[in-house]
Amino acid sequence: MMDELPMVFGMCIQLFCILTIFPSSKRRNHVIIATLSLFATTFTLLYLYSKNPLFHEACFGLLVALTAVVLPYQIRSLSKSEPDTNAWRLYMISLLSFLGGWALWLFENTHCEALRGIRNRLGYPLRVVTEFHALYWHFGTVLSVYSSNLLVCYLRIKAAGKVAVNVQWNWHICGWLSKNENVKSKQC
Repeated sequence: MMDELPMVFGMCIQLFCILTIFPSSKRRNHVIIATLSLFATTFTLLYLYSKNPLFHEACFGLLVALTAVVLPYQIRSLSKSEPDTNAWRLYMISLLSFLGGWALWLFENTHCEALRGIRNRLGYPLRVVTEFHALYWHFGTVLSVYSSNLLVCYLRIKAAGKVAVNVQWNWHICGWLSKNENVKSKQC
């Protein structure tokens, strides 16, 4: 349970950050905070009562789906004149790494007995490559969360317009933000 609850809480925080990329009224922000807090509280109480992993997966999946649907709207709203390749690249890395890790975890769940036999024959350290949940799901979600958080930071900075920012890339999938000295930004 100490693994599942933070997943849902973290996605609620991430969804709040995504929904508030553009400056809006305090009232709207309070409504978003209240709604997500109510969702997280209700989820926690129901999950502590039922301890049903399918309930957790459904709630977590709903939050991930909302995030995946809302982010493209935010990207398009920010770059109406021309596509922002950095934003779309971060979005696709985030989406595909999450879906890839999730697909491998589902594969492991449906082929558990066969994989267990393969693991026993391989022994250590090779058996680790067949640990789809432990290795690929966690790596995929880490890359997804990192890319998604970077994307939200990138969009919030661009929406504020006070600093010109760019994404620098390492290995074509790992990015970081840097100040773009060649572009003049708005002054405070």
